[in-house]
Amino acid sequence: WMSEDAMVPGKSYWVKTRAKLCSATISVPKHQLNVNTLEKMSASTLVLNEIGDCVCEFDQDIPVVPYADNPHLGSFIIIDRSSNNTVGMGLIQSVLKNDDWVTRHVTQRGKWWQPGLVDAQQRAGRHGHAPLLVVLTGAVSKEHVLECATQLEKAVFDGGIQVYRHGAQFLRMAGDDMEGLRLDMFRQVLDMAHAFLDAGMVFITSIHALSTDDIGDVRAMVAPFDAIVIDLNGDDSLADVVWPDADDAVERVVARILSAIRL
Repeated sequence: WMSEDAMVPGKSYWVKTRAKLCSATISVPKHQLNVNTLEKMSASTLVLNEIGDCVCEFDQDIPVVPYADNPHLGSFIIIDRSSNNTVGMGLIQSVLKNDDWVTRHVTQRGKWWQPGLVDAQQRAGRHGHAPLLVVLTGAVSKEHVLECATQLEKAVFDGGIQVYRHGAQFLRMAGDDMEGLRLDMFRQVLDMAHAFLDAGMVFITSIHALSTDDIGDVRAMVAPFDAIVIDLNGDDSLADVVWPDADDAVERVVARILSAIRL
């Protein structure tokens, strides 16, 4: 550990391995290593210059191998998310789990999600429709996305549906340095979507140029609720609905949504 501030088990840190940046949490040390005697001692945290054996859980899949086999893929630095200071470094001994990041995230979210006395079926009965995630995607400009998303929200709202459009910036980032941030935003938007779906609403958002794997992740992140993907490029190989022209009748897209939420 390289910081005067002690390591906080369970806290979210940035972890950088080669050019990959991701979020990670670090467990309570299995033991602390006495550098003079090599004795393994119990510890609840690590402080400046201490070495310990911990479990580091990443929020996404990254290529790693044990440090003994490949020093480049088997090492990383730990960065405090608030100060952006490097606070530690790690050497990978082994990989404990092969679950993908979506499975890990959904499992972790489930541990903290506290259900109330009103369930999804009761909310659907009150609203008169089922919840639904609507994701607009495609390699198009954010202006085009905004036009389509606002038209769609108004048309669905005018149909008497409980709907909300997420108005934040279109998730459009590229490059190794931005990939970790994009995934963080991806996860945050879908966690927000899950909350709106749990409230029984139709939630509209947009994510730039989703791949087949991305769409699978979207559906897994909001399960057991349903999702519809609308491709604004007109590519029907990935999406449930294509809408290449904002001037095209929005009623056609709304009809598809209404059929999906009909009780």
